[in-house]
Amino acid sequence: MKRIILLTLVAGSIATVLLSNATGPAKMGNGNKTGGPGASGSCNSCHSGGSLANATITVRKKDDLSMVTKYKPGEVYRVELSSMHPTNFHNGFQLMALKSGNTQAGTFQGLSADHGTKVVNGIVIVEHNKAIMQTGASFLTFFEWIAPVAGTGTVEFYGVINAVNNDGGTGGDAVSNTLTYTVAEDALSVRNNEMQAQEIKVYPNPVIDVLHIAADDMAGDCMVSVNTIEGKHLLDMKTRIVAGNPVNINVQDLAKGVYNISIYKQGTKHSTLFVKQ
Repeated sequence: MKRIILLTLVAGSIATVLLSNATGPAKMGNGNKTGGPGASGSCNSCHSGGSLANATITVRKKDDLSMVTKYKPGEVYRVELSSMHPTNFHNGFQLMALKSGNTQAGTFQGLSADHGTKVVNGIVIVEHNKAIMQTGASFLTFFEWIAPVAGTGTVEFYGVINAVNNDGGTGGDAVSNTLTYTVAEDALSVRNNEMQAQEIKVYPNPVIDVLHIAADDMAGDCMVSVNTIEGKHLLDMKTRIVAGNPVNINVQDLAKGVYNISIYKQGTKHSTLFVKQ
């Protein structure tokens, strides 16, 4: 009787883990399973049955969906995960983007109802929050990635796809190897950013409470944006720049650190960095 109870408890625990992973491993506290740097294994730590050999990560331009190998800082790209399995039509995934030093690179947006995010050890993990059905002959899911600020360098995407048979167990599933996709920073964008940084002045820098912006060549109606150096968006503010009069921004509530500030006007963008003390 004790053995039967024990086996029942074990089976119940396994079922609970599987059910949790069905709504996203990271979300339910089971961690980073991409198999990339800092991950606690991959989906094949639990699931078995075969290898998903044709799985890929692809980064594309938003306008014409052409593949990219270089990114322009601050621009928005489309990230795709795709695969195909002849019998397993339910899919889960995880993905992250890292820069040198294996820290967060850029930010994610445009997530559908099938997607969720969870921060694990300082890294944003994008994952399924329910099983995503294969459509026709293949599985495809996508969302947007905002490239990080100039000077970030090469970014590496890491991901994994798990095609499951939806029987509630761990057998008969197909897990991809750890997927990777590399995008280098566009060197021309770095030079443009350096030129733009000379055209916008912020002071005092470092700043404690109020940051003053001088950008006479941007006179007129503008949008001011503040982001972390990892690309996390913090603030948008519409303003009107008048030559000779600085724009004042209250940054008292920002945590200590380095931030990127940008001014947008009719397709022109000027950016520079400031330090909050």
